[in-house]
Amino acid sequence: MPRGGVFIPTGVGRRGVFMKNYHFETLPARLLGRAVCENGILKAEMTASGFIFTADLNGKVLLDLELFGEESGLLGVEIDGNFDGMAALQVPAGRQTLPIAHLKGVHTIRVVKLNEYVRNRLWFYGLTIDGQALQPPAPKERRLDFFGDSLTCGYGNLSINRNCPDPFCLQEHGYRTYAAFLAQRLNAEFSVAAASGFGLCYSFGGNTTDIADSFWNLALPSEKKLWDFSKFIAQDVFINLGTNDMNFAQNNRHPISFEMLYAAADKLIGGIRANNPDCRIFIVTGFNGSLQNEYMNLNAVYNEIVKAYSDIWFWGDIHTTQSGGDWHPNVADHQHAAEQIYNRLTQAGLY
Repeated sequence: MPRGGVFIPTGVGRRGVFMKNYHFETLPARLLGRAVCENGILKAEMTASGFIFTADLNGKVLLDLELFGEESGLLGVEIDGNFDGMAALQVPAGRQTLPIAHLKGVHTIRVVKLNEYVRNRLWFYGLTIDGQALQPPAPKERRLDFFGDSLTCGYGNLSINRNCPDPFCLQEHGYRTYAAFLAQRLNAEFSVAAASGFGLCYSFGGNTTDIADSFWNLALPSEKKLWDFSKFIAQDVFINLGTNDMNFAQNNRHPISFEMLYAAADKLIGGIRANNPDCRIFIVTGFNGSLQNEYMNLNAVYNEIVKAYSDIWFWGDIHTTQSGGDWHPNVADHQHAAEQIYNRLTQAGLY
């Protein structure tokens, strides 16, 4: 693709006969989530990562991108802040040019990765615009950061029932999660670091490598590239982790000690605070049922964490109905969870 500023004749239009090509080092775009721009390529792996731009248009907008992964993925395209009207476009694996809009006039377009990083990753090489790129809108003042597992990713939230088959990449919408709905409710920017099956000490399958400590501070997990927290300083951080530890313990009758869970939670919170010392931290659990069982008590762990730190709140009874794919929350569940968290925030006088 030619560098930004190169014109290609295409036909008569309101401003002439030209399409304009932009790489991401020339496009005046604002990055979203944990997207990283390197050598003119915008890389997105974490859920809800991408970019937002504004352009004066007279027709098509074409996106040059590449999806790496074994399954197709979903790309979110939002026009002029129409959160409810975001299109989820299916993207097959490989390099391709994808039409993402056909508009006239000045419009702001948000483009985000909807799947989690363990499923696929996206590289954006550039845009071809029938028109002229303008400066993007300024970011909102409020910023939220979310750390979690499949619940935070939105795994299975588009599924019609609990038994809806794979591929889950086409049933996982990262802008239809409690994180996205809460950010919308609070008029905030948001970032997500989450992965299905990951836990505090043990993953869903019982390994000790797929845990929060291995991903929470990354921007590009496939490259082990660290996230620069100075690029997104959140006032409020939300943590939803421990469900997979519980599932592993319960399904395999494998005790996990209070001390192990506490040490893992303490390490995660210590790392978050080291990078963002002024943030408030909210631990939200209870999705898909109670975290109480004979092997461990996450509620007790998090209650002790609250005592040890300042500006930390724990709400362990955020309820969902498990009516999405593979016993995960569906979109309505995520909306309900976001509303419960919002109500807790306002009732506590925090908003």
